[in-house]
Amino acid sequence: MLLRRKSRSGSQRSEFPEFVCLGEEPIERQRACSQRLFGRERTHNTGLLRHRFVSTFLWELPVGIGRPYASGISKVADAFIGGWQVAGIVTLQTGPYLTPFFQGADPSGTGANVRGVQGTQRPDRVGNGNLSNPTPELYFDRAAFVVPSNNIGRFGNAGVGILRGPGTEVFSMSLAKRILLTERVNLRYEATMSNLFNHTNLDIPANLNIGSGSFGRIQATQKGDLAGPRTIQMSLRISF
Repeated sequence: MLLRRKSRSGSQRSEFPEFVCLGEEPIERQRACSQRLFGRERTHNTGLLRHRFVSTFLWELPVGIGRPYASGISKVADAFIGGWQVAGIVTLQTGPYLTPFFQGADPSGTGANVRGVQGTQRPDRVGNGNLSNPTPELYFDRAAFVVPSNNIGRFGNAGVGILRGPGTEVFSMSLAKRILLTERVNLRYEATMSNLFNHTNLDIPANLNIGSGSFGRIQATQKGDLAGPRTIQMSLRISF
């Protein structure tokens, strides 16, 4: 979905696409799994962001000489309060699809750990795995997965991409103003603020091995899409 709006003082654009990408993950093809149960292998690709909303805007404040409000102010006052531009971007997106795994056991009895394939397999799923109120210390439910017993003649029943990682919420904006000093010289001031509200955007858990004590634990924050800690930059530029 794409929405655009324009006016004399600004513009706004919003996008809300929904991504669906089904297939077999390359990393999953390296893991031992049943070739008969394709429904567990063909699913949302790991790392896919299903929903992503992005909205941008640019608005020139209607204040100052030649504008609807306070048009009768002096040039000195206009240099301070007139001609400001506000721009911003809002990014909201769901988290990526992730897959739990275990190491060491061989429930299928096929010698999966010694045949040159990746030494990890998917466990049995006995619960949802996604918590309604996750925390950085426990983002996924460890009790929702168990390691099948050795030599029972089957692989784990957990599918690919059944866990959903943390989403992203970012609002960034900038304030800018150009001051005409002479006919040929002007001064431009700009302040840029990324992640203005300093919202904590958690990264994905570093460990998805259900046998590890750090399974589902998040130890970092996101860096892309201006999702890191709030930063403020200010600049002055003279053009002549």
